[in-house]
Parts: sequence; C-alpha cells; structure tokens
Amino acid sequence: MSTMVERLSPLFGALDETGSGTISCSQFVSVLKKLGQAVAFTDAELETVLSEVGADGNGDIKIESFLAWLTQTQRPAEEPASPRFLATGTAKQVCIVGSGNWGCAIAKVIGENTAKLEGFFNKQVNMWMFDEQVEIQGQKRMLSEVFNETHENVKYLPGIKLPENIVAIPDIQQAVADADILVWVLPHQFVPRTVQNMGEPKPGSVSVSLIKGGLELTGGKLGLCSDLLRQLLQHEVAVLMGANVANEVAEGQFCEATLGCNSREHSRILRKLFDSPKFRVRAVDDIPGVELCGALKNVVALAAGFSDGLGYGGNTKAALIRIGLQEMMLFIRYFYPNVRESTFFESCGLADLITTSFGGRNRKCAEAFARANGQRSWEDIEKELLNGQKLQGTLTAEEIWPVMLEHKLCEHLPLITAIYKVAFQGAPASSVVELPDPDMLDSAAGAKAEPSMEAQYVESGLAGA
Repeated sequence: MSTMVERLSPLFGALDETGSGTISCSQFVSVLKKLGQAVAFTDAELETVLSEVGADGNGDIKIESFLAWLTQTQRPAEEPASPRFLATGTAKQVCIVGSGNWGCAIAKVIGENTAKLEGFFNKQVNMWMFDEQVEIQGQKRMLSEVFNETHENVKYLPGIKLPENIVAIPDIQQAVADADILVWVLPHQFVPRTVQNMGEPKPGSVSVSLIKGGLELTGGKLGLCSDLLRQLLQHEVAVLMGANVANEVAEGQFCEATLGCNSREHSRILRKLFDSPKFRVRAVDDIPGVELCGALKNVVALAAGFSDGLGYGGNTKAALIRIGLQEMMLFIRYFYPNVRESTFFESCGLADLITTSFGGRNRKCAEAFARANGQRSWEDIEKELLNGQKLQGTLTAEEIWPVMLEHKLCEHLPLITAIYKVAFQGAPASSVVELPDPDMLDSAAGAKAEPSMEAQYVESGLAGA
C-alpha cells in the first residue's frame, strides 16, 4: 500500500500546477480511472465519493486527504475492489413492508427519491400491501388492484397520489424478492408472522425500521423491535423516527426525521433514500435512543389526549410534555445508560413528542376516552376513529408496565404510571395532573444514569461564575 502511495505522490505533485496542495474534481476522477476504480461514475456516485474524500464546495480536493482516503480504500491487484465501490456501483432494490397511512406517506418520499437517484436505487419500489376488499363506486375490489390503477391508497391515505414507480404487491415473498433495502412500516405485533411468511431475505440486505413499539423484557434487558428484526432477519437493522404526522408528510409539508444507524456505510446510502428538501434526515449512531423515543412518546401523547378531553389548556399540556420527556429520559437511560443526551433533542425526541401531543392518533383516541369517562373500550374508539389503523400508545404502555413493576420504576415515573392506570385500571383521567412533588423524585437510574447537562454544569463550577 505504501508503495502505491509513494508512486502516486509525484503524479499529484505534477497535477498540482498552482502549488496549493489540491487537485480538481476532473483530475481526481482521471486518477481513479487509471487505477480502474471509476470507469463510469454517475453524478450521484461521484457526489458520494467526493464527500468521502473531503472535497470542498468548489470540488477541489486536498492531495493529503486523497492519499489518506486511498490508503483505506485501495486493495492489492489480486484482491477484488473495495466493497464500497461495489456498493456505489450497484443500484439498490427497495421494498416497503407495509402500506398503511404512514407506510404510504413514506412511500411517497422514497418513490420520489429513487426516481431521481437511479444510480443508487432501482426506480421501481415494491410495496407489500396486505390485500383487502374496498368498495369503489358501488363495486367491491381488491385494494392492491385499485392502488396500481390509481396510485392512491383509497382506504388509508385517500386523496394523495403516490409516484407511479411505487408498485403494490400483495404477495410478501414476491414483494421482497431481490430487495437490498427493506423498509418496515407496519404494526409491531405483525412482525414475526410477516418475517415467517416472507422467507429468507437477500444476502447482504439491510433493513430500516419505522416501527414504534414492540418492547419486551428478556433476561433483564429491554429488547427493541429492531433487535427482534435483527434476530429474525440476521442482518443489520437501522431505525427512522421523527416528528412525522403521516398526512403532512404526504402533502409535502416540511419536516425532519432522525436515522439511527451504527454503520457509516449504510447510513450514507439510507440518508439518500429518505432525505429530501421537504423531509430532512439527520443520522446519529444511537439506535436505542432513537427507537425508544419513538415508542415512548406515544405513551406520553395519551396524557396530552386525556388533558384535551378534560378541557385543559396549553399550560397543562406543556407541563405534561416536559414531565413526559423527563420520564422518557429516565426510563431509557435506566436500560441504556450510554444513550446520547443530544438524541432527545433530535426530531425523534422532543420534536416528535410535541407533534404527537398535538396531533396524531394516540392523542385523538385518548381525548375520546377521557370524554367518555373511561366508559368506552379502546377497541371501540380505535374502530371508530382510526379506519383500520392500530393504536400504538396503549400497546406500548401495556408492554412497559410489567417492566416498570419488575424494576420498581413506577414511583420514579409518576406520569407514565398515571397514564397506565387511567388507560387500564379505571383511574380518572385527571390523575395525569395529580402528580407528586417533583422535589421528592430522585433519579430512577441511580448510578447507571449519566449526569444531566444541568448537573454537569453545576459540577463544573460554571454555575456560580
């Protein structure tokens, strides 16, 4: 390797006509071609490579940076080319597993991106659709058939046209065949059966989970839905969460999302799949933090709905959001003490909590529950208000309740405890605002929790400066 770098150094010296220590984009590509690395880069592929090598806004590249990058990526002649180049040179097949309200909304984003980035992705995107009958102009037809004719999910996302490159496929095995990227957007309770029916995924494929919930305690450790997918599929699983009300995303309103991914290679490709001028995606290396924020905010949103049902105003809801975020942080750090504090202030954290507390299905159903004084079942409310969609906040509350009991967390999480008791034990909805004095609450995580930003500030001595 050092021999190659030594051999190329004089070449770069000759190319550097100005003595600035940089070369242009065209000179960079010329050198790659001589190395057999870039015979036919598309614009999208070149953009990725230039980003890796550290090109500035003018496309100029520092020779020193290029040589360092080359040392990491180049392989001896007898070895195959770097997987990185193989990855950028092969268009990825995408399959969306799920076609409900959120599934179709994100399909619109994905379809528009794959159509523009054909160097990275195949233009056609398969979307697995659980087929059911719908009535159209007095005739009963299959939902997938209607979708492929009209490019509209008339049941779960009516009035929104999806890109023509999104194709609904009711056969799960056919839908996922040859998929390099699986995007999971379905209720978590259906994951095991769906994976069983789809068969073995393509070798080398990866998944992105947009599923919120699916938490369970295994051997004292809180398991995530992404853990379950990873175990069942035997490949890498990233997560995407954020302040994303499905209909607003589908309408093209500006929003953000957070991608939790442990692989920089996968993160770079997945950001391109989702990121757009109206759907901005930030990547963080914190899957537990991103995923648990996405799950727990649905529980806190129930409190916001109870508040609305009781006729309380903005002050009360703001207080519940603040307390809810605090308890989310305590709960998550108890099981995952290395979660980054900054994750709570990404779109998946505070932003998603705010959005869900003012809109979304959990708040809406909880408001109806409170207005009925707890006399209506969740199943009845769900059937009336959600048009076949599933309520996630109540399911997640049921999942974490035995976890809280086993680890004696209830007294440290009074709001979440009150939410559960209102939802399932007949407590009045007003219980969510009848909380103990916060000065009496200590950290549920004890020594396992990281000190907060405020605590670190005080301990540093800066607070008295």
